[in-house]
Amino acid sequence: MNPYSLFQVKEVRLKLGTSVRHERFASGTRCLSSQHRTGVISHLMLVEMMFKRRSKHLWTCPDCNDDYPH
Repeated sequence: MNPYSLFQVKEVRLKLGTSVRHERFASGTRCLSSQHRTGVISHLMLVEMMFKRRSKHLWTCPDCNDDYPH
């Protein structure tokens, strides 16, 4: 961990080892969660971005009931 990252972690008062890396999320979700924990993005922005991601995955084609229309 570089000195600036270590400074940010101490400034936000996160315990070292409370990483999102060990949680079972996709890399994009891990990134968003880490940014939220360090205060880079607000809770509202986190919820909004995760909702957008989820809605993309829930869309199905009405004709063939497939996730990816052909």
